[in-house]
Amino acid sequence: MTDKELLYIKTIADEGSITRAAELLHIAQPSLTQTLQRIERQLECQLFLRRKNGVELTEAGRCLYSAACEMLRIYGEALEKLSTLRGGRAVRVGASWYNTTLVLTAAVTEFGRCFPGADVKLIEKNTAQLLELLKSGELDLCLTHEYPAEYPSRSDPRLDVTPLFREAFCAVAHESLGLDRHVTGGGTGELDVRALSGLPAIAFSEGQRIRHITDFVLARAGVKPGKAPTTYGFPSALGLAAQGAGFVLLPELYARRELGRGYEKVRQYRLPADCAAYWTAAVCVRKAEILPDLVKTFISILKRCDPYA
Repeated sequence: MTDKELLYIKTIADEGSITRAAELLHIAQPSLTQTLQRIERQLECQLFLRRKNGVELTEAGRCLYSAACEMLRIYGEALEKLSTLRGGRAVRVGASWYNTTLVLTAAVTEFGRCFPGADVKLIEKNTAQLLELLKSGELDLCLTHEYPAEYPSRSDPRLDVTPLFREAFCAVAHESLGLDRHVTGGGTGELDVRALSGLPAIAFSEGQRIRHITDFVLARAGVKPGKAPTTYGFPSALGLAAQGAGFVLLPELYARRELGRGYEKVRQYRLPADCAAYWTAAVCVRKAEILPDLVKTFISILKRCDPYA
């Protein structure tokens, strides 16, 4: 049997479904079914019992599954060693510029200490572009921003998504907009979001994840803002807010860092929890693949990164 056939058996068993396994493996379901039938004929034994809601391993299937897992592990380690001998040890990482500054710089530094001879090839694009590169095999992993629960699901059955940390959004505005008087607790509490209605809202470009999330947050809160300029980057959005062009919703870590460098008359306002104003940084990899040690180590480093520390 080939390594590909072993991977097919493992994926079908892990998913409990030929249909779901075919999606993860990027092959047609009839083709995967035919391959499985051919393998069973060659081995002269049935590997799976067909059920109404999927498949389950037979005793022979469990035996082969255990062997497949071990052989795929050994094969993956061999590929890693061959890559080392070729001098081509590298991890291809995709991230937005924001995730790069927030966590990736620190992760790359620690990774360099773990694997001094390895290289990190960084590609910076927006989330949608990065996910397409990941699914096509041009990246080993990518950092994204997810919005689970409140925002309509963007889950892709071909990807494994591991949450890293949640970051709240805040409202940022020039003091001339008069939002200070709508904050509870003497200026240390939360903003009454109803005060944002009618004020011009600085928007991000269509297609950006932050645009979809902030639009959803404002609609959820019943806020009907006025019109303001549309921009692509956080710096330009903050610059417009500093000029009094309107308010903008920004990730709190970015706002805290930038406002600490100046912008004396620009204020940062916490939003109530029921606004669901947040996103979750996550690391994505392709399912049904053997992750090299380099990639697994890089992911473990990302899990330890704490931008709030």
